Amino acid sequence: KSVLRSQKPSTDYWTNFALGRSHFTLSAQVGMRDGYIGVTFVMTGPNAKAHYHLLEQEHDIIEREIGEHLIWRELPQYKQSDISLYQREVTPTKPELWNNYHSWLREKLETFYNVFAHRVRTLDATKYIPTHAPSSTNMDEPQ
Repeated sequence: KSVLRSQKPSTDYWTNFALGRSHFTLSAQVGMRDGYIGVTFVMTGPNAKAHYHLLEQEHDIIEREIGEHLIWRELPQYKQSDISLYQREVTPTKPELWNNYHSWLREKLETFYNVFAHRVRTLDATKYIPTHAPSSTNMDEPQ
């Protein structure tokens, strides 16, 4: 039996799974048109960037625990950051392959849950110290 509980069914290409703390979710995606399936750990909210950078400090450990190279996206222009794994060049339109895709998604979602859930509980944004301090002067403004 899985520890994951999905939201109610939707017509979207993704579905979300709670991780036990606000602003953190797992997402499973099936790109019918673009031919991919994927799992994403999503961080939102006012501390998303701090949380992302704190987890990025464990980049190698996290990838080793998951057993895959991941796509790490800070997304500075957005209010979220994410860490993803995709299987590309799949054919989600073929029902005979769905069991394989469901198995892959379940395995990766459970792995992401096991790797991230305990980290999410202890993440403290106040412990993030940016490595580059913001400039004290703005070059566009007259001094």
